[in-house]
Amino acid sequence: MRSYTGVTVRKTIDDIIAASTIKNNLTLLGNDLNFELIAKCTKLKYEMININQSTRSSE
Repeated sequence: MRSYTGVTVRKTIDDIIAASTIKNNLTLLGNDLNFELIAKCTKLKYEMININQSTRSSE
């Protein structure tokens, strides 16, 4: 996955997580630009989520 089409992933663990996700035909949820870049160059299914948004309702 590294340096494919000029994209370099900065963390080896991101490669391992992406490869495992692709192998098991899963969708990865997260908030990490590295996975978004990997998804553009591979079969990784990645959904960016906003982790700063609270899911609690105001009372």
